[in-house]
Amino acid sequence: MKKFYLTALIGVFALTLLGCSSNEAPSENTTVPSVTVPTEKPTVEPTAPAPTVETSKPAIMVNYSVDVLDMFGEEIAKKSIKANSEASLAEGLNENLSLELDTEGKSILRVNDSIKDPSYPFVVYLNGEKLTKGINEITLKENDKVKLVQECTNTNLDELDKKVDLAIYTMLKNAKELFKAEKDFDGYFLGAITALRDKGYIKSIDFLNDTYLNSYNSLELSKVQMGQMTKYVLSQHAQGKDISNIKAYLEEATFTVTDNIYVMAPFYTAVMLTNAKLKNDNEFIAYFNNYVSTMGTQGPWSIIGIGDDGAMVSPVLNKLEGYDKEAYAKLQRPGFTLDGFMANKSWGANGASTGLQVMAFSILGMDIRANENLVEGKSLIDVLFEKYTSNGYSFKNKVTDKESDLRFATQQIMAGLVSYKLLRDTGNGEIF
Repeated sequence: MKKFYLTALIGVFALTLLGCSSNEAPSENTTVPSVTVPTEKPTVEPTAPAPTVETSKPAIMVNYSVDVLDMFGEEIAKKSIKANSEASLAEGLNENLSLELDTEGKSILRVNDSIKDPSYPFVVYLNGEKLTKGINEITLKENDKVKLVQECTNTNLDELDKKVDLAIYTMLKNAKELFKAEKDFDGYFLGAITALRDKGYIKSIDFLNDTYLNSYNSLELSKVQMGQMTKYVLSQHAQGKDISNIKAYLEEATFTVTDNIYVMAPFYTAVMLTNAKLKNDNEFIAYFNNYVSTMGTQGPWSIIGIGDDGAMVSPVLNKLEGYDKEAYAKLQRPGFTLDGFMANKSWGANGASTGLQVMAFSILGMDIRANENLVEGKSLIDVLFEKYTSNGYSFKNKVTDKESDLRFATQQIMAGLVSYKLLRDTGNGEIF
């Protein structure tokens, strides 16, 4: 039995040796099949180009001059400007002057503290040639010469309109000298100049002297007379003071209706200026409605109705509901003459009354130069310039006067001219 197992084990071992020998390297005569292994080339991503590094070019600077002339031809600024050659004229000017431009940024309406009037922008001349492009559309070259000249570009204005504007602006230019000794100012005049400031035509009212201002600043509200209330309100508003305390006072105090229109009209104008509501407001409204209904039948003006009184009450009439403004015009027109407005026989035609009629018509929204308001083809404004002034901006009260009347005529005529201008420019002639 042992012999059998030994023989079997030897057989298995032999077979194992034979299996291992088949893995030996083939002889030279043995053919080995070839195996082709595909080789893949690695994908090479394209190399991004190196970023271009731009070398910044140094800014090219140019030098040019700017000369600024106001509507009187007087120099108000002169600058030598150094700016980037790629910068627009608008940019160069803005960095060196205080400018106010139109909404498109093309036209200059104000330089520094000049008058700002859309009809009189600053026209730009470049090397003597008028620019046809906006200042934000052009660049400058070395040694260019720029001139800004305030000129009238509104072709709708005729020569009389231009006279009105020039009179107003010349008066303002000379106001400090004209009114240096003035201790008080006319309420209509104060209304007119504060309206010009509030509407942006002028920046300040710096000619109101301390003598005048202190006379009102030192007053206690309770001591201000009813007839002086409008001037008190305007004096505070002209200085930029808060007038809400005046409104509160008017609403808390009790005021009595009087038959004196010279008290009632300026007092109620102040009430409207402050937007106050009087305790007995209905009594005041009733008074004015009654006054309007009896215009021409009461009061001192027996010749042509209420005459100058109508001008005084016009700010109030303009606020009354249902008031027929044309009725006022019909009542006043008989006083229009080639010598000015004839308020009554004793006064005769005079500059102050004429100016106030121009104001009244304009406050009420009626064109004093409309055909129905002309006398032999002339308006009251024509008459003012033909007969009441020699220099175009200060006015006499009587045609026969030798000197201008600064206290009444000039101030009241200016109120009329400003009101007319505002109606013409904005459609609203209110100065209060």
